[in-house]
Amino acid sequence: LQWRKGNEAVHFGKLNHFCIQNGVYAYGRACNGKSVAVFVNGTSKEQTIALDRYAEILPRHEATDVLTHRRVALGDSLTMAPRETLVLDF
Repeated sequence: LQWRKGNEAVHFGKLNHFCIQNGVYAYGRACNGKSVAVFVNGTSKEQTIALDRYAEILPRHEATDVLTHRRVALGDSLTMAPRETLVLDF
């Protein structure tokens, strides 16, 4: 991914990570107004997670999924497909 080479948050950002809950691991990095949040569903089942737990790594209610280039709306919860990884750029 060329994206990571020019993203300060990936290289220099403060790391916040969360304990795995329902098979979903999440962490975020932030630096100089740039933020990245990563969610990994490590299960073979669809998972819906409440996003209030992750408020400190979600600075806005919309992000771009770096892997698919699609816009992701972030409401109260997030539903992830089995084994899905989301890399959200803010």
